[in-house]
Amino acid sequence: MKKILILYTSVGEGHKKIAENIGAVLSADYEVDLVDTLHLEKGKLVDKGAGLYLWILNRAPWLWDFFYNNKLFLKLTLPLRVSVAGLRSKKALNLIRQKKYDIVLTTQVNPSAIVSYLKKKKLFMGKFVIAFSDYHLHPYWVFKNADLFLANIKEQKEEMQGMGIPESKIAVCGITLKPKQKFSLPQIKEKLKIGEEDMVVLFSGGSLGVYLKKAEIEKLRGKNIKIIIVCGKNKKLFENMREYYSGSADVAVFGYYNNMEELYAVADILVGKPGGLTVAECLRFRLPMQINACMPGQEKLNYKYLLSKNLVMPLVPDISVEIKGELESKKFRNQLGNNPALAEIFKDESVIKDAFAKL
Repeated sequence: MKKILILYTSVGEGHKKIAENIGAVLSADYEVDLVDTLHLEKGKLVDKGAGLYLWILNRAPWLWDFFYNNKLFLKLTLPLRVSVAGLRSKKALNLIRQKKYDIVLTTQVNPSAIVSYLKKKKLFMGKFVIAFSDYHLHPYWVFKNADLFLANIKEQKEEMQGMGIPESKIAVCGITLKPKQKFSLPQIKEKLKIGEEDMVVLFSGGSLGVYLKKAEIEKLRGKNIKIIIVCGKNKKLFENMREYYSGSADVAVFGYYNNMEELYAVADILVGKPGGLTVAECLRFRLPMQINACMPGQEKLNYKYLLSKNLVMPLVPDISVEIKGELESKKFRNQLGNNPALAEIFKDESVIKDAFAKL
């Protein structure tokens, strides 16, 4: 049985979960190991890089938007990705040699750059696979010595072909999700204290717990509306929200919620930002998603694509009006069921399996 190493980073949960989902699909046919490069290559350079990324997102989002989109900056820095990655590649190389992996798959640009360096220096002679987690293509994600790209949408494939990537190296797989769980909705509602007549509004700030605003939440409180707030790993936000809504029967506050599918299953609408994985998980449940904010860079581009396909509800000055209208009419949820663009977001697991079989 061939061995696959899946490398990801855990600054945000999306790249980690995509890695876990792909690993779950391939585990029947391959021996799969998942490793977080933030832990594997832990040191001052890696720690400072992760810390700087979070600081920019929280304190200077405009700067991240510049880094992500400015053409001159990209032109100057693109050639440096692989050489810089070489400075933090020793532990990855030792692991690959020790375990003798046949295939290394990456779900984020930093581990991709490390493996690209190892391939370039002929230190790793196996197959190199890159998976994406968003609904656009960024030039930083594309390393031409990769053997296979797992694209999410056909537009990514078309753009890569325009960059000179052969069609034979690209498989359009959609966002990979684990098999859908079976739920007892009455049991979930009982656990979460959701009444039979309640409509459920789920607020999520992603793993970083951002863009959750009390003013937006307060506008939605009313008869037969249950509000669930998920703060992710943002402990400060969790403590603040928990204290503010202490004793409120209509509002439940959670930190990091391990089984989000339970919440998707009972929710009538989700309010949040357009992270690639979150959107896919919602759409699998045909759960309307009201966008309340976009992180700079990738999420703005995700939003542009998703809105063009009518897969998310638009960001508007007063989202409470849109949410209340959807709770009453179910109009957006009904159209999701007939939206042909869903076929772009989800593919059968056989697409990935067939692509790997050809490596």
